[in-house]
Amino acid sequence: MKKSLLPYSKAFERLQARFPGLSPNELAMWVSTDKLTAYPNDDAAYPHTSPVPGMSLEEFRSGCPELAEYEDKYGIRPFSFHDDDVHSIEDLEECFFDPEEIAAFAGEWYLTFQRLVERWQNQKPDIAAYIKRKAAKMDFFRFGPFDPLNRIDRPIEECLFALHQVEDREKEWFPAASERGVTTANGKRKAITDTLDKVQARSGDAFNRYAIPSTKQAFKELCERLNTSANFRYIRQETFNDYLSGLCRFTSGRPTQSKEDYFKGMFPELYP
Repeated sequence: MKKSLLPYSKAFERLQARFPGLSPNELAMWVSTDKLTAYPNDDAAYPHTSPVPGMSLEEFRSGCPELAEYEDKYGIRPFSFHDDDVHSIEDLEECFFDPEEIAAFAGEWYLTFQRLVERWQNQKPDIAAYIKRKAAKMDFFRFGPFDPLNRIDRPIEECLFALHQVEDREKEWFPAASERGVTTANGKRKAITDTLDKVQARSGDAFNRYAIPSTKQAFKELCERLNTSANFRYIRQETFNDYLSGLCRFTSGRPTQSKEDYFKGMFPELYP
């Protein structure tokens, strides 16, 4: 039986609940980089014809096994910003999403040009010009401005920057700021400790911060919701995990729904 898909509005709502501050551009980036799959409709009405002139559907499917898998599963081909008839986020807003894929999605963060300028504003006198020079000279896969619609030669102010690239370039370009980095890390560790204290206050003496029955991903989400000034959202999960060293531990075993919902039961006001 074909599973039921979510319309864009519902999918965005669920993702935004897990990733506060999520923008349509970021969701578009996740789709355009194949981190999430969007479908053009929620039924099997998509025409089963080859999109390549002169090529049979069987030939096309044999050469594109991933597309064949999507068609077999949903009766439709996935939406793609690479298609000639897809030009805007408005096109994406007409699409549908797999609720299981939405629930399991771990997220990959991007910064707008303005947020990147704010992040690095203390490193150089004219950091905006510095970023533009670096982006023009660097290999795209090391430090590239990404357009969420895969358009070419867009103004850098309209583009996004992958957080993992930003963090890597910080280590390379601003080594003299290591002392400031330690201060930043200490600030985040204090915010984590404050969050643990709040969890302790809500759960009582039974709470053991070295055997938390949840996941690091769920705890990072809680820290994002409780400590917006600490900007936990704009660090990778791996970096966040490093801050946890010596502060807390989580019980082993595969993620379960009860583990994912552990903090939601304590702080219902943060998870509307």
